[in-house]
Formats: sequence, structure tokens, C-alpha cells
Amino acid sequence: MSKDVYISLDSIDNFGAGKESIMIRLSSDELIVIERRGPGPFTTVCNNCFRPNESGFTAYRVNVNAAQFRDDSDPNGDSKNFWSYLGIQGKPVITNFVEYSGVKITKISDTQVKISAG
Repeated sequence: MSKDVYISLDSIDNFGAGKESIMIRLSSDELIVIERRGPGPFTTVCNNCFRPNESGFTAYRVNVNAAQFRDDSDPNGDSKNFWSYLGIQGKPVITNFVEYSGVKITKISDTQVKISAG
């Protein structure tokens, strides 16, 4: 990535005509997905799970060739699964920034993030 990129997103809960998510290809196997969430069916999925239940930006990594792994008693279970949220476990909403694999995602406003080389 040669320069910073600013992206404005609509909430995935609105089903609008705007952009609701963005994918950043890291390799032939892995990518980052960024979404903006608001009150609605995709944000308030599960109040007791490691899933978003508040409005804001989330980012997660996906490895298309990794296996599905679920063991809630394993504190390292996320790293063994084909996907996991970036950021603090239990708080996937980006309040400032997250970094993964050389990519930094910074919250600029309630509707915009900056993507830069980490």
C-alpha cells in the first residue's frame, strides 16, 4: 500500500445502496474484512458471545484455507479458527485502531476509517 486510503461505509444493518463492507487481500489465502455496524439484526446477534453488540466499525481476518475450530474453553481458539475479529477479545468494535499483518485500520469518525501500512 503506497498511500493512506479513507473509506466511508454504511451500516450492514441498513440494507442500503451504499458500501457496507470492504475486503483487503493480504495473500492468496488471507484477507481482512471491515464492516460498519449499527442497531439492527446483524449487530445485536448475541449479547453473551464474542460478537459485536454495539454500533461501530469491526474488522476480522479470514483465511480461506484454514479449518473451522470452535472450543470456547480454549483461550487461543480464535487463532486456530479460519476467522477471528481483530482487536480486544470481547470488544471487537474499533475505538481507535487495530493492526494486522502490516495493515493498520484507524477509526476517523462514526462513518469513516483510514487504511494504511502498519
